[in-house]
Amino acid sequence: MKGRLLSFIHNMNRHLTRRNQCIIVLLTIAACAASIFDAASDFFPEPVSITLYVFACAGLALSCTIWVKAARLFVGSVWVPFTKSNKIANTLIEDSRLRTVVTTLPGMGLNLIYAVFNGVIGITGHSAWYGSLSVYYLLLCAMRFLAVSYGRQIYVTKRREHDLEKRELKVYQNCGIMLSAMTIALGGAVIMLAHGEGGKTYPGLMIYAAATYTFYKLAMSIAGMVKARRKKSVLLITLRNIGYSDSLVSLLSLQTALLAAFGQEAGDSVPMMNALTGMGVCLIILGLGIYMARSGARRLKAWAQA
Repeated sequence: MKGRLLSFIHNMNRHLTRRNQCIIVLLTIAACAASIFDAASDFFPEPVSITLYVFACAGLALSCTIWVKAARLFVGSVWVPFTKSNKIANTLIEDSRLRTVVTTLPGMGLNLIYAVFNGVIGITGHSAWYGSLSVYYLLLCAMRFLAVSYGRQIYVTKRREHDLEKRELKVYQNCGIMLSAMTIALGGAVIMLAHGEGGKTYPGLMIYAAATYTFYKLAMSIAGMVKARRKKSVLLITLRNIGYSDSLVSLLSLQTALLAAFGQEAGDSVPMMNALTGMGVCLIILGLGIYMARSGARRLKAWAQA
């Protein structure tokens, strides 16, 4: 049934003119915007709201293949020629190590901003919760900086040096040690959660946006770990493991916000649920850090004896 529905939508789009396709996309955007506005303000009566939701859903289903065709057209006619003609863009596309290092820079900057922000709040508000978060983000930023700096050195000197694997294994081991140490700050935050202190809150509909971003971040980090292991690059695996640990902590923060917003009926069990999830996150990150540190040391020893 699902395959027939998708086939029907695809065939219907094939017979639509470009003008009608543009009209459908614009109407879909309008219906989605009106639906979001109604969900936030409850402005329209119920029959109108239901009609808007139906139109928005139908428009999204009908226009999905239009967006796919537009994306393919953009990639084929604009993006691919640009990357082939531009040396920097072509290098980023072809060199997965360099691309991963470059895309890590924005995350490193955000970690530094979060560390400073939470540190200022922790000092001015005498909050141990924000202080522990500041330490966590500082360590996360330091690990990413270490990996990026090594990645830059590897990229610059890879044609002149023959110890590429050794340099990658060193940063892999060091980040594993720092990842293990990071659980101390996380452990302090979890202890405060167990006593009903700390946690995050989001105003209004922001919690849905935060939930969407967190699950997207977790899914992308898992996919990145799988791809990095297929490429068998130690530096890429290091960066992906750091990103995975970051997404796990974001998931813990999201749980505290969701329970604060919708967990009133849970009552006294909320701190316990946060503590159990936090303990699980700490154990996963600690295990990952210990594995990286021991694996890196073992492989460095084998490399030296070879």
